[in-house]
Amino acid sequence: MGLKLLVDICPLLRRRTGVGNYIFYLLRELLQDDRVDDIVGVCGTRFWSRQELFGLLFLPASGTSSSLSGQQVSIDLLARMKSLLKRFPYIRDLRVVAQTVRLAYTGKRYKEYIFWGGNYYLPPFIKCKCLLTIHDLSHIHYPECHPVDRVRFLDKHLPTAIQRASAITVVSAATQEDVLKTFGDSLVLPPIFVVSPAVGEHFLNLDIAVEAQVRLKYALPEKFILSVGTFEPRKNLIRLLDAYAALAGTVRDEWPLLLVGEKGWLAEDIVGKISAADNVRWLGYVPEADMPYLYKLAGVFVYVSLFEGFGMPILEAMSVGTPVIASDRGSMREAAGNAARLVNPEKTEEISHALAEVITCTNIKDGLRISGAQRQQGQTWGARKDDMLKILQHIKT
Repeated sequence: MGLKLLVDICPLLRRRTGVGNYIFYLLRELLQDDRVDDIVGVCGTRFWSRQELFGLLFLPASGTSSSLSGQQVSIDLLARMKSLLKRFPYIRDLRVVAQTVRLAYTGKRYKEYIFWGGNYYLPPFIKCKCLLTIHDLSHIHYPECHPVDRVRFLDKHLPTAIQRASAITVVSAATQEDVLKTFGDSLVLPPIFVVSPAVGEHFLNLDIAVEAQVRLKYALPEKFILSVGTFEPRKNLIRLLDAYAALAGTVRDEWPLLLVGEKGWLAEDIVGKISAADNVRWLGYVPEADMPYLYKLAGVFVYVSLFEGFGMPILEAMSVGTPVIASDRGSMREAAGNAARLVNPEKTEEISHALAEVITCTNIKDGLRISGAQRQQGQTWGARKDDMLKILQHIKT
């Protein structure tokens, strides 16, 4: 008998960022694998059948980026609704209560399933075995970079989820070490496995015609620096903007800075600084289908976050041959390997120097482009799925 999975898909029902993309691509692979007999999605009180999940995760294939937007309207509507609901205190707890009641009512039906909580959380009183995914512990190390209700929720529920889990997956060896160090003395930890992110298939075999469409769509200049990430303190965008401003005016005129990402927690200072800056453009949210082309068209990609569980954009930029400047912090250093120009994210001058160096030195830029492409090879979601199935089989037996 094959595996049966019950999966928390709440992160898929909003505009996807790191956690949502991680669940999205792994779940797509699992849905197509014959070793998995059934997958049921759950969010709040609603269950999604395997057939409904196929409809949610697989969109019509075509040669244009617009083909991946077939269900984006409904996802965007849900995202706006969730954004409004988050303004109410304890809304996360109310969702937990609703899901708990629903699972308790239907729990016997899924006792042979394995519940995968891909976003730090496992529902209480669930009767089946569970796999928990922890992406990072930034809410512990940088609580000031998160909304208060998120920190409170994770502080309350993550330790109990760890205790309920049959196994834990993390997205990097750095996070694995962090979980062991943070919880190892106070909790009995289940086995912890690393299942790192990979690059989606839409980053492969890019279409030149679509590339031209994307350049026109966003009015992209011939040369530009790109950074991607939600506007929140942890992404360190204030220092990036200061580092960019320290470049010579002639360099900034030739190399504008483009930022992609939605407003997150405490974004007002970042938005204000952008509005006062020269040669800086904020593109806002960019659909996933357009992102490979945006990365490819960029002359340099810079990712100087203070703390990450992994840093998926680093691999994504490398996969299309774009030189990368990245933080030298644990998981991002792990993601980049020796294929990026690493900097101390708390030293503005070092970030600025790296930007100037990569922009002006063709040999450095070409070396990063080649080593980045080599670094990314073989890091596919299919391989990650195989790792995941081994862990799920370990849980089952």
